[in-house]
Amino acid sequence: TASKSSSSSSLTPRTAHQHNQTYSDIFAKFAFVFAGFIHDVDHQGVPNARLVEEDDPICNTYGRISVAEKHSIKVAFRTLNESDYDEFR
Repeated sequence: TASKSSSSSSLTPRTAHQHNQTYSDIFAKFAFVFAGFIHDVDHQGVPNARLVEEDDPICNTYGRISVAEKHSIKVAFRTLNESDYDEFR
């Protein structure tokens, strides 16, 4: 008998069905695309530790943990709330 490939890229009928169900939700698709768009938006090009070390002004706004990530999320949602993006809300 032939053995099945152990490759993680091959989908059995059951896993293919689960895969299609998982990503067929329009909200999930939007979330993936939105996450890709906002990842590191307006990033200053330095690690969070350096922002904290240099007492960058955004540390006052977002605290001293995940500063750049919190800033990216705020910029993204502020942008999404602009009237140009009404159809996405």
